[in-house]
Amino acid sequence: MAPTMAAPEEELRKRNQELEKELKESREREEQMRKELRKMWERLRVAEEAEE
Repeated sequence: MAPTMAAPEEELRKRNQELEKELKESREREEQMRKELRKMWERLRVAEEAEE
């Protein structure tokens, strides 16, 4: 007897959960990159002011 296939709704639900997880991780990476960029901008500003 062949194993039962998951209902299409269940497959879609599972895929949706995977996509939501990937989106959350992507947003977290984006926010981390924004924080790092702000720090770099601040360092650059301080360095430029020190040169003046």
